Amino acid sequence: MINLMLCTEKMDLVAEFYAAVGLQLEKEKHGAGPEHFSFRSDVCVEIYPPRTPADATFLLRVDVADVDASVASLKSKFSYEGLVISEPEALKTGKKSIVRDPDGRVVELFQAYRP
Repeated sequence: MINLMLCTEKMDLVAEFYAAVGLQLEKEKHGAGPEHFSFRSDVCVEIYPPRTPADATFLLRVDVADVDASVASLKSKFSYEGLVISEPEALKTGKKSIVRDPDGRVVELFQAYRP
């Protein structure tokens, strides 16, 4: 199993961001460790060259059922500058949008085309 940990001083705000795109988050606490949020699913790790300097070190892709609805959900809950880097666009394999979470991490929302 691979665990990806996003470390932030804005736990509640970052959790709300990822919940807005459809992740089912749960609060957890293991022993004497800190309380945190968690979501469990299959994990895919891919390595790409950077497309822009902003995502040169890290890019998180979240597969969603509906990119347009996910972006609309984020826009209805958040209004900070740079939230949406690129509006939803059609690709050969699906649809994507690039957004930033409250800590500035680049997040690709991806909706695969279903045959």
